[in-house]
Amino acid sequence: MRLAVALLLALTVLAPGVEAAEPVFSDVSQRTSAEVVAYLQGEPEAVFDFSPSDILETMDTAVLDRVADPTVVYDTIARSALDTLDELYPTGWIVLPIEAGHDPGWDPGSEGTEALHNRAVVASMQRLAPPRVVVRPIYNDELSDDLGLPKRLVRRTVSSILIRQARASMLAGEAAAWNGLHPDPAEQAHVHELSIHFNAGAGGALVLYQGETVDPERQALSLAFARRYLEMVVPRLNATGALSVRLRRWATTGLHDDVMMYRPAYFRDDEIRGITLRYGALQGRGFMPRYVATVLAQSSYVGR
Repeated sequence: MRLAVALLLALTVLAPGVEAAEPVFSDVSQRTSAEVVAYLQGEPEAVFDFSPSDILETMDTAVLDRVADPTVVYDTIARSALDTLDELYPTGWIVLPIEAGHDPGWDPGSEGTEALHNRAVVASMQRLAPPRVVVRPIYNDELSDDLGLPKRLVRRTVSSILIRQARASMLAGEAAAWNGLHPDPAEQAHVHELSIHFNAGAGGALVLYQGETVDPERQALSLAFARRYLEMVVPRLNATGALSVRLRRWATTGLHDDVMMYRPAYFRDDEIRGITLRYGALQGRGFMPRYVATVLAQSSYVGR
């Protein structure tokens, strides 16, 4: 990350008296597991509470699987998310670290198709994003999620989330460096992370927003995004006529905070005793701090 920030600063101040036309943000999806461990060695707290974030679970995967032309759904979700960001941050740049949940190779998600749908939505967002929105995927299906841990300590899903969150944190560091050199509100870079998912059996549109373990201002922006996105996307999707059932909001509001709604099977009792499980993509302090400590103590990448 320090190298990426240094390059950003160099591009910004290389020509005295000449401002860069726009910020430069890294393709963090190319950061490897070893690079993530090195980053955590220098900044172990960096993956917590660095930006507003939301998880979008806009409908049941089974509903989307029945759509004849899912492109219209992908584009509607993408436009709604982008329009919400445009309203939430009316000036400056918007840096969008974006996660497509799951992995087609080993964790295909609900109905076995969710991961592919997630990635299609990200592709739509990359295609439809206006110039001031910088979309940067934080997942990479071609790179290993192996953090160099002994097999008995590996939690593959948690490793994947940690790697993605470290990449997003790197982008937040680059944005902070840019903002330090560009105090004009019209030039500031706003970071807002999104994680694209679909539901299994929820029966409606759901957005997960940040809970009480993040900065109150970030939590407020996360909740504001969640509310406005649902106001946009539900009627828009119904208006397409593409869905076999009328889309409604999950549990009336469609909102839920970052406390996990279920206990994943990959957690043992001793691993989670005394902690509240929270969704890692929302940067809350649940199990992830303990896993970061394990990585720094046990990873074979440490010290390389």
